[in-house]
Amino acid sequence: MDSRTLDIAAFLAALCIVITIAFLVNPSPGGEEVPKVPVTSQGVSGDSVSPGVASGETLIQYQLPSYVTKDERKWLISRQISEGMDYYLPVTRDYAVRYVAEEHSGTYSIEQACDIWDGSVSEWTYVSGSGGLLDISPASKSINTGLTGDEADYAVFLASMIKGVGGEARIKSAVDPERGEYPYTELYLGNSDDIQEKIVNEEKLSQFKSDYSPIFARDPSGLTIFKYRYGRICSGDQCYDFVNPFFEVLNEPEKYGEICYNYPKLIEYLLIFPDTNAVEFQALYIQVRYGGYDERYHELRNIRDLEYSYDLEDNGEVTYWLSMDLFGSYPGDPVIRDVGSATAYYSDGSYKSIRVNTKVAPVIE
Repeated sequence: MDSRTLDIAAFLAALCIVITIAFLVNPSPGGEEVPKVPVTSQGVSGDSVSPGVASGETLIQYQLPSYVTKDERKWLISRQISEGMDYYLPVTRDYAVRYVAEEHSGTYSIEQACDIWDGSVSEWTYVSGSGGLLDISPASKSINTGLTGDEADYAVFLASMIKGVGGEARIKSAVDPERGEYPYTELYLGNSDDIQEKIVNEEKLSQFKSDYSPIFARDPSGLTIFKYRYGRICSGDQCYDFVNPFFEVLNEPEKYGEICYNYPKLIEYLLIFPDTNAVEFQALYIQVRYGGYDERYHELRNIRDLEYSYDLEDNGEVTYWLSMDLFGSYPGDPVIRDVGSATAYYSDGSYKSIRVNTKVAPVIE
C-alpha cells in the first residue's frame, strides 16, 4: 500500500482506539469522575473556573491527570497529529495546490515547499493560549475556520500542505529554554542516497569543456557561456551556438535546470563546487530565494545561519530535515535552539525520541 493508504488506515485505527478509551474512562452515573483530555466543563463554578471565564461558558483544561506517563502523553499527541494531518482529503490537497506558483507546478520540488511556507505564513492568524499539542485542529478544519491557531495548529497545517503536494514533512516537538515545549514543522530534504547525488555531472562537464575548448581556454570557469540560456560565442574563426548549456552538465536537468537559470548565483556556486549534493542544493536555493532585500521585513538580508538537522535511523540510514517555523524569517531560520533531544511525530501515528544533530548549510557569497 502507498503512504496515503497507510495514513488513512492509521487514522481509522486511531479513531477506533480513541473512541474505545473514551467509552472506558467515561464515568458512570454516581461513579468517580476520571479526568479526560481535554476536560470540558459546562457552567462550572468555584475554583475550577479560570479568571475571566464567566459561569455558563465552556472552559477547556488541557492538563493531563498525574497518573499519565510521558510515554502515554506522547501517544496521545501522536493520535492528535495523525488525525490532524488529513492531507489526503480533497479540501486539504486543493488548498495546498493554490499556494504553488504556476511556474513551479508539476512534480514536487523545494520551490513548491517554499511557496507553501510563504503563503501560509502570510495568511495565518496566530492565537496564543490554545491547547498546544493536546488540542490540534486538523488541517481541513483550519481551512474552514479561517487559518487561526497556535504554533501547533500551524505546524500540522503546514506539514499537511507539504504532504498534499507530494512532499514529506513531520512535526518536531523540541524544548526551548525560554518557551518550553515548542512544536514546528520539519521538511524532509533527503537521505543518505541524496547526499551522494551530485547536482553536476563532472564527466559531462569535462566533456563539454573538451568540445568547446577554445571558450574555456579564455574562461576556465565556463560562466561566460553557462549563465546564459542561449547565444553565440566566437573564438577565432569558430562560432558556437548554444541553448540552455547548463542543462547539458546536470545529472537531472529537468529537476534543477530551471531553478539554476532563475537564480544564476546557483550556477556560479555549482561551477566552483561541482560536488554539491542534492541536500545542500535545497539549502542553497533557500539562500538565493530569500537573500537580498526582504519585502516582508524591509531589510537587506544575507542568510548565513541556515541549518538543517539529521537523524540516524534504525536501518543505518541518515535522514535530513529542515525547520519551517511560523515565526521564522525564512525556511531553515533557527528560531529556537534545541537542547539536545526532541520528539518527532509522523502522519501515520508513529513517533520517536531523537537526538538533535544540526549541520550548518554552505553559504553563497
